[in-house]
Amino acid sequence: MINSNIPKISVIIPCYNVGEYLAGCLNSVLNQSLVEIEIICIDDGSQDNTLEMLQDYAARDARIIVKTQSNQGASTARNVGLSICTGLYVYFLDSDDSIREDALEMLYNQAVNTNSQIVTFEFEVQYANEHMEREFAHRQAVKQRMGKYEGVFSGGELFTLMNENNDYRVSLCLHLFESRHLKENNIIFQDIVRYEDRLFTFQSLLLCQRITYLPEPLHYRLLRPDSITTSPHREYNLYIGSFTYIVETLKFIVANRTKISDQTIVAAQKEIVTRYNHSLRFYKKLSAKQKHKIDFENPTSQLISELLYRRFADSKATKTKALLEEELEKSKRELICMKNSMAFKIGRFITYVPRKIRTILQRFK
Repeated sequence: MINSNIPKISVIIPCYNVGEYLAGCLNSVLNQSLVEIEIICIDDGSQDNTLEMLQDYAARDARIIVKTQSNQGASTARNVGLSICTGLYVYFLDSDDSIREDALEMLYNQAVNTNSQIVTFEFEVQYANEHMEREFAHRQAVKQRMGKYEGVFSGGELFTLMNENNDYRVSLCLHLFESRHLKENNIIFQDIVRYEDRLFTFQSLLLCQRITYLPEPLHYRLLRPDSITTSPHREYNLYIGSFTYIVETLKFIVANRTKISDQTIVAAQKEIVTRYNHSLRFYKKLSAKQKHKIDFENPTSQLISELLYRRFADSKATKTKALLEEELEKSKRELICMKNSMAFKIGRFITYVPRKIRTILQRFK
């Protein structure tokens, strides 16, 4: 039996200099048909009127909890929200976006009725002005997933299916998470400017036993000129974010290889190959001073980082895409062999992920 005093959903909203857009975001949450919610807003050292607006809203609605911190980024702000949230489920919303008035009720009912640890859904793009609409009209065209994905899946199963159909979406705002699932698996955000949502979604998805898809556009994403999503000249942050994502994803797969199916590992390699190519492209645009190795406290992460950076710094890495794609095809062929031989599968799968990491990297020597 669900305790009526416990919020059904905790909505976590990191806020930074969004005074112009914050009202639309908060009003969309306060006007939800599901009222048993808590709204945790973390002001990340805003220099405009964001904090004053949050405090004003909190004074008028007891469901709003306001926390403040010095400017440390959205990842740290979201972790603050995770550390204090009490809802059965967690939903992350960006402070310039909004949600449909029945979004949280539909998501909660879907999660409860199917016993889902994660529910994923659709979005619509909104534009701050006509210039943004002309510049980023392509965002609307790629939003809708093509597959139906009916029923309940494991996270690995759905990740693999969506990856095959180019339907995999990483945005936090397109997922409702069960709080217990996140806490039991110690899933938190990495302190990086970009790709922190991609890493969080990937990890929570692959450790999830029950996930469902709701084909409804419940989230409205606002594209505006000064957002992280659209700001130009961010190659350095993109490099740091994508590089860290690759390192932490590989470490995660190594640590959890017994929990991840062979098919999912192959799908994950496709994702890693794509990120590798992006990261290398960002790296090549950096100045000599910006091209430095990224250090990690975790020994496994540090080892992977050193191996990866060695390939980035190698001038022979110009053929990265073709070689990685060739390695991916080889992995798929090897997977067929693994399926046909149980002894081979048991013996090889134990070292499958570390071996593929080493093989991919050695191709650039």
